[in-house]
Amino acid sequence: PPSPRCRVFCSSRGMASRGMAASLSGSTRHFRRALSSAVGLVGAGNMGRGMAASLARSGIPVNIFDIDAAALASAAAQAPSMIQSAKSLADVCARSDPIVVSIAGEAAERMVFLGSNGLVEHASAGALLINCGTSTVAFARELHEAVGARGMSLLDAPVSGGPEGAANGTLSLMVGGVAQDFERAKPLLDAMGSYCVLMGGPGAGAAAKLLNQLLTASNALAATEAMALARALSLDSEASLKALLELLARSWGNSTMLQRGGAIFANALAQSDPSSALAAPSAAPLRNFAKDLDFVLQAAASADLSLPATSAARTAVARASALGKASADWAFVATLHQVAASKEVADVAMSLPPRVIPPSAAPMPFATIEELQASLPPPWHEGERALLLRCAALASRRGAPLAVIDDDPTGTQTVHSVPVLADWSVSSLAAALAEPIPCFYVLANTRALLPAEAAERAAQIGANLAAAASRLGFDPRRLSVVSRGDSTL
Repeated sequence: PPSPRCRVFCSSRGMASRGMAASLSGSTRHFRRALSSAVGLVGAGNMGRGMAASLARSGIPVNIFDIDAAALASAAAQAPSMIQSAKSLADVCARSDPIVVSIAGEAAERMVFLGSNGLVEHASAGALLINCGTSTVAFARELHEAVGARGMSLLDAPVSGGPEGAANGTLSLMVGGVAQDFERAKPLLDAMGSYCVLMGGPGAGAAAKLLNQLLTASNALAATEAMALARALSLDSEASLKALLELLARSWGNSTMLQRGGAIFANALAQSDPSSALAAPSAAPLRNFAKDLDFVLQAAASADLSLPATSAARTAVARASALGKASADWAFVATLHQVAASKEVADVAMSLPPRVIPPSAAPMPFATIEELQASLPPPWHEGERALLLRCAALASRRGAPLAVIDDDPTGTQTVHSVPVLADWSVSSLAAALAEPIPCFYVLANTRALLPAEAAERAAQIGANLAAAASRLGFDPRRLSVVSRGDSTL
């Protein structure tokens, strides 16, 4: 029978509209008969592992691949008769169609889809690729164009619901692409989620996900403020907080993130060491929100929009990361609202010329120099640590992040909880410079170019950085820029 779980909301121009809704036709059994091979799945992390289990539970065989051998083995072990480990992306393509990709970060997605030995290189003409990661709208459209040029189809289909939703098959999927491809994928999407919607054409799913992340992070931050104030007002026992959550569930102040984070906070208070309990690693860690909120703020800057709630949420994530708690849950942020002894940082900021510090860059994510030092990764030697500290302190006190221009993608895999920009437009760079973060990377990919081309690209990035600084109203000569390169080949 028809299912209301997958719907189409689109106009002839691919935008959301009130008009047309198409319900899920067919069944998983019909879907399996129509397949000539199993479904491919790239990514065996918290999300991919759960997706594989949900597909297998629905009777859909899966070929899964991940570069992490332990994660791959763990995912396959959930249902050995239904989930098979693949040896490579080429192996996935040879045995699977459609292919679902669930990995974190545009740099990794670019390598999986467009890199050497990637999906676009190995998948057959007519294959359907489905990207479930969070990305910018521009990158989603770039993927659609690249995949389509090779005679394949793509859906940008990011998800909401976290690892729990992936494992239980209750994700919400927001999809961008062609209606025919959506119809083809609906039974597969229905196996992974409880609700899926075709929002419009290429990039529409990515756009919807950015809005979801904006609301999720803003609601999560508000929930942590509520928990901190509740504790200060003596609603500080597990029982009283659970009673409060039950009350708020029937009130206008309720949200999913309040109930989720509030429950974690209440349970932590019942432990012998609540602080350690709140700092414990989470299946939905704060670090996952860093890039998503960067994408949101980049889109807002391009549209000349100010998003103060989103900026505050991004600062909270940066502050937790600076304290080494990027793996913690949003509930941990409730411990950061106590006013810190940050007079030293405030005094330094006030002593600098007003034009040096963009308004949105204060306060910095580090309350003290000690916090900044504690955020640094372990050094190879003490000289390196001293250099890192001097650079970070200099960049932070000047009120603009350190800009690191990197020559190839491998370098960005080793950075310590900082944003990575895949483009260097003036708008993107201005958004990054205005953020209250220690530094950001610009993925220039100059190592793949001839020397003259690499020099031209570096000059363009430098010119755009200067223009971005001027747009924010401070002297470009005060920027700190590092050009990072290596020769691992």
